[in-house]
Amino acid sequence: SDLWASSDKTAGTGHVNFISTSKVETITAYYEKEMVKSGWSETSNKSVNDAWAGIYKKQGRTATWTVTPEGNKTLVSIMYEKE
Repeated sequence: SDLWASSDKTAGTGHVNFISTSKVETITAYYEKEMVKSGWSETSNKSVNDAWAGIYKKQGRTATWTVTPEGNKTLVSIMYEKE
């Protein structure tokens, strides 16, 4: 699968993108469970058209997820930052 990432360790920010062949609903259901299981608290969760976005917080960090259909594949984007 396609994966690209960048981070700034000094600022505590980063961005990860990957392309999956799984459907938006499958990816969303999996990560919603896994993030909470890993101690993140969900502060926002919304579906718009066929896409999904979720915001999670843990120990002064924020992770923003977007899951968007791209033709027959799905683009997953995660941005994280210190508050």
